[in-house]
Amino acid sequence: MLDQCIDTSRYVYNKTVEHISNGHPANFQSLRDLLVTTNTQKHLEEYKVFDGKVEELRKEKKTLKDKDEIKELTDRIKKIHCERREFMKGFEHSRNTCAKPFEMETPKDIPACAVKKCCSAVKAGITNLKIDISIYMI
Repeated sequence: MLDQCIDTSRYVYNKTVEHISNGHPANFQSLRDLLVTTNTQKHLEEYKVFDGKVEELRKEKKTLKDKDEIKELTDRIKKIHCERREFMKGFEHSRNTCAKPFEMETPKDIPACAVKKCCSAVKAGITNLKIDISIYMI
């Protein structure tokens, strides 16, 4: 069982590296949903409509300075998430085609952790390049 978990973790990490190399942003949640989640509804137009509303509110929230307005937008975002959850209960989930059957035998946290570590490593590498850190500096 331990070997299977280690192998799955390595496989998912390498798959994450491949997706990032092919231009996918190093975003943990989107990569986790793409590579780890077994069943999904995110491809449905109804789901995307709710996501679009939330994304607009988040962009608006970044521009605000007033704490009361920020709290109001946060509450509206939470309300939209609740509405989406209730609305989507009537829709079927579809199987994620990126995840292989052997990956489903491993607890979801293990491949999710591999995706998280890969995204963190990529972001740390980008930061190091931006500030010109060399591990060989003495």
